[in-house]
Amino acid sequence: MNDIPDTWWDDSRWYEFIIENADGTWTDEYINRYKNIVEWVYSNVDGSYKHSRWTITKEFIKVKFRYERDILLFTLRWS
Repeated sequence: MNDIPDTWWDDSRWYEFIIENADGTWTDEYINRYKNIVEWVYSNVDGSYKHSRWTITKEFIKVKFRYERDILLFTLRWS
C-alpha cells in the first residue's frame, strides 16, 4: 500500500498556465523570461517545490499550481 494519496498525481487538481514561444527558438530573452518566472514562483508560492511545477521547451513555458490563489497571482503578473 502506498502512503501517497491518489489525488497527489491527479492532473485535474492542478491549475495550468502556458506561455507560448512565438518563434520556437532558444533566445536569451525567452530563457531570461523563464528564469524570472522561476524566481517569481520561489518568492511568491508557499512550498513552491510541493505546490507548483514548471518546465520549458522551445515551444512553451508551462507552470502548474496546486492552488487557485497561486494561478491567479501568476496570471496577474505574467499574462
